[in-house]
Amino acid sequence: MVCCGNVRGRVLIVLWVVLRIESVGMPWVAFVGLTRVWVMSESVVVEGKHFMAQRVRRWVAVVAATGAALGFAVPGAHAAERSSDGDTYCDVVYGRAPAPEADSPLLFRTCAGSEAESKARVMAWFGRQRAAGLAPGDPVTMMYWYEHINYNRDARGDMTRIWGNDGPCDSAGYRVEPNSEWAGKLSSILGDSGCTEMTIYNRALTHRREGWSIRYQSPVGMYLHEFNDNVGRIQAHA
Repeated sequence: MVCCGNVRGRVLIVLWVVLRIESVGMPWVAFVGLTRVWVMSESVVVEGKHFMAQRVRRWVAVVAATGAALGFAVPGAHAAERSSDGDTYCDVVYGRAPAPEADSPLLFRTCAGSEAESKARVMAWFGRQRAAGLAPGDPVTMMYWYEHINYNRDARGDMTRIWGNDGPCDSAGYRVEPNSEWAGKLSSILGDSGCTEMTIYNRALTHRREGWSIRYQSPVGMYLHEFNDNVGRIQAHA
C-alpha cells in the first residue's frame, strides 16, 4: 500500500532534485523531472486500486508552478513573462552598419506592458516591411537586455529584445548604442542568433572590453561587471 504522504514525499524529492539540476544550468532536465512526476501519478496504487490521479496532478501543478517561479526556462522572451505590474517590455530593430566603424541604424522601436503585446507590434512592422519590399533579410533576435543582473531572475525589471533586420550575426555583427535610459540601467545581456560575443564600451566611450561571451549563463553577460548600469555601446558579433 502506498499512502498519500509517500506520494507527496516523492513529489518533494523530485522537486529538490530538479532544483539541484537547474542550479547547474540544465533546465531541460528539470522539465524531464516534472514529466516523471506526472507519469508516476498514473501508477500509484492504494489497496489494490489506482490512487486518484487528479489529486496527484494537483500536486504536480503546484510543483510546476513553483519551478516556473524559480525560472527553469532559458531566460529569453519567456523569462520576461514572469515579471508583471509596472515592468516594460520593448522590441528594438537595427539594420546593418553602413561602414565598419559606424553604428547600426535604429529602424523601429516599440514598448508595451506585456512581452506578447510588444512582440505583436514588432512582428506587424516586419510584415509591413516585407509587403513593401523593404526587408533586406530575415529578422532575428540578436540580444536580450535586462534591467537587473542574472537575466532579471532575482528581481522584476524591464526587458528589451534587440532585433537584427539583416539576418544572424557574422564577424562584424551589429553595433548599437543604448538610449539614455538603458545606458544607465542595463545589467545583463543574453545573445541569440549567432551573436555569441560582444565588444562593450562604458558610457563615456573611454573604456571597452572585447571578446566577452554573451552565451547563456556566461558570467560576464549575466553581470557585466564594471559595465553594470554603465553601457555606452555594444557590438554583438559571432
